Amino acid sequence: MHHAKKKIKALEQGDMVWRLNFFASALGLLCAYLEVKIVNFVKRLAGLAFHRTAVERGKYMVDK
Repeated sequence: MHHAKKKIKALEQGDMVWRLNFFASALGLLCAYLEVKIVNFVKRLAGLAFHRTAVERGKYMVDK
């Protein structure tokens, strides 16, 4: 009887570790996904800003 209790305790601990690992990897994936999204967003913003300044500069040159 006592031996069975020990086994259950070990199984519970294993389940806990598995859950933590699963959670950690899910969190890691989410962070990586968000990082890619943010980097792409920043690149797009930078591209738009650069394009806009280039257009403004072009207009300025044409006006002069």
